[in-house]
Amino acid sequence: MSITFKVTALSLAIASVMSSSVVSQANAQEVTNDESGLEVIMVTSRKAVESIQDVPLAISAFSAEDIAKRSIEELEDVAMSTPGLSFEDYSNGGYGTPIIRGASQFSVDQLEQNVSTFVDGVYIPRNYALDLGAMDMERIEVVKGPQGALYGANSFMGAINYITSKADLGGLTGEVGLVVGDGGRRDITGNISVPIIEDKLAFKFNFTNSDYDGDWTNSHPAAQAGVSPGTDDSLGGWVVGTKRPTAFL
Repeated sequence: MSITFKVTALSLAIASVMSSSVVSQANAQEVTNDESGLEVIMVTSRKAVESIQDVPLAISAFSAEDIAKRSIEELEDVAMSTPGLSFEDYSNGGYGTPIIRGASQFSVDQLEQNVSTFVDGVYIPRNYALDLGAMDMERIEVVKGPQGALYGANSFMGAINYITSKADLGGLTGEVGLVVGDGGRRDITGNISVPIIEDKLAFKFNFTNSDYDGDWTNSHPAAQAGVSPGTDDSLGGWVVGTKRPTAFL
């Protein structure tokens, strides 16, 4: 069972570099409350900021808070929480195939997809690059059904929109997260947003590192024999690190 710790004081990570109070980013533009106090998610699936309740489309949207609560780390996790969407990451990421409402491609390696994927409105034309993870995402939207008029020919059965979090123009903000679990699971994530020109230009840096020893004991007879190449470690583990700088005007 994994234990999750959330650290919102960035000074723990950068106290030796600078001394400043740090606050967590808010997603005010993404989640609001209506007159009854109910949460309303704002989406951009039709190229404009609208309430998800006012859009005449079948949309599943995940805010930054949803992503954290559901422990969404990759597109497969999004699919597990989205009715009508399935995702298979064939060949260790080489042929990622999102499928909406059962309409799959003829072949997993064909360039033409039935579901198109976008990052901040920019189309991703290769299926090996569409599983971006969920690091510092403001929102992930899954639009279901034919969307050729808005998203082009490769959105015959729908589209997936990644909306990244923007740098904060108003002040210094940041966040650090730590996940510790069994099997040697250790995840460290964080971001820092630094204003360069107040209300005009800011820089943001995101990082993540995930380390896991594996799920299954290596039962091969030669696993403990010191054979090279070989390993006596568990199987199914990983070591992944990602860094992403962004600027926001």
